[in-house]
Amino acid sequence: MISVLIVEDDAFIRDITTIKFSEHTYEVVACASAEAALEALDVRAFDVLLLDLDLPDMSGIELLKTVRAHANGVTTKVIVFSNSDDLELKREVEKIGVLGLFAKASTPYEELFDLIDSPTSI
Repeated sequence: MISVLIVEDDAFIRDITTIKFSEHTYEVVACASAEAALEALDVRAFDVLLLDLDLPDMSGIELLKTVRAHANGVTTKVIVFSNSDDLELKREVEKIGVLGLFAKASTPYEELFDLIDSPTSI
């Protein structure tokens, strides 16, 4: 089973995303902050990190860099799922390396599932 760490500070979006991903049979852990995500990574590794860029306690970029340096985050595939429209931020995320960059407001969950379920991504 594919394990997914969702990092989303908006409770409504976090809850809906957790439900949708769980219904798709992924093993899901959801966090409201970067600090909670790092604590989850201290416990175990995840196959996929679904990351919002606008977090209250740390920028998504900083969290992504920290995850990449973390022993349980080196091989984690990252999907950025954010409504940030900052082009410079998006360019920086792409340089660090992500599976995809998707807008929460306009991306169907099935598109994320297809990417995660693709044999070449995991």
